[in-house]
Amino acid sequence: ENSFLMEDAFSLWLGLLRLSTPGDMNSVSQLDALYIRAPPALERGLEHVKVLMLISESYILYNGVAFLNKHADTLIHVLKLVVGQVRPRGVVYIGLVLEALLRGFPVEGGMVLARGGILTTMLESCAANICQEKECEPDRVMVVYLTAMARILVASPHAINACFPMPSPSYNASFGPRQLVEMFLNLFPDPGDDSCSGLRRKLWIMALLSFLPPTSKESIFSQPTLECMDQLMTVSYQFLSKQEGEGIQALSVGYDSEEESVVVGQTIYDSLTTNAMLQDPVVTLDLRSFFQQKMQGLPMVIGIEAHANVLSTVEPATLVNLQKLLVGNSTS
Repeated sequence: ENSFLMEDAFSLWLGLLRLSTPGDMNSVSQLDALYIRAPPALERGLEHVKVLMLISESYILYNGVAFLNKHADTLIHVLKLVVGQVRPRGVVYIGLVLEALLRGFPVEGGMVLARGGILTTMLESCAANICQEKECEPDRVMVVYLTAMARILVASPHAINACFPMPSPSYNASFGPRQLVEMFLNLFPDPGDDSCSGLRRKLWIMALLSFLPPTSKESIFSQPTLECMDQLMTVSYQFLSKQEGEGIQALSVGYDSEEESVVVGQTIYDSLTTNAMLQDPVVTLDLRSFFQQKMQGLPMVIGIEAHANVLSTVEPATLVNLQKLLVGNSTS
């Protein structure tokens, strides 16, 4: 088959999909039926991974519930073929699919990823990266995986407990809750990384805060997070003090000079993405209030003495600045 003709066919598929009526796949039933062709296309090679990820993302955006009810297994197959198998630039496009799935369906989407073994694959990649195993995926890929896991953990802090501990063969060690918490903090995005860093920073802080008591039940991540409280307080203060929650933008792939963007249906796609962002709990949550709630509840659960010990590990200037910030919030 001619690769160029295949790419043209996939671009046409994506264009027609983006021109369809959101929420009404009956009007494009033939396009709906086409999705079963995605796995065979990827099995022949990964040269079309970018456009097929954009197609997968669009199906979720345009007709999420109906699409997932019908094609969850196909989506699992697609993701199993690409997660851990493509170059970093391709992983960014996988990130769009994960974001669309987990933004709209964080609990159900997490279950889909767990059922298909995709969550385990991402964690195995994290374990290989943190142990610096040969040919491990780089940090920029870890950011995509951690962002997906943060989505799952914010909605269900115990969702990935069963995955641990995870062996790391090269170093005769295990990758567990402590290593995952440390990875979130060590790879925490800088404010100026890209236009999407605000969303990632808020999401990751929310995930880390969700590990802290009080929770619905004891979390395997609670103690590791308490032991990293200095870093968590630092990144929280940096985010809250700069009011980074304002103007958060959706995740995107950024500019790619190697390919042409699909302009057909872009207006509808942009509108759907904007609406999804406006309804996104990560965007709408008042992080300052959530932070304050967690800090107020912490000593009641772990005890006054343990709480004092935890705070003793935090840079005093950070505590003072946070206190001023929170007092200002309560009086405003």
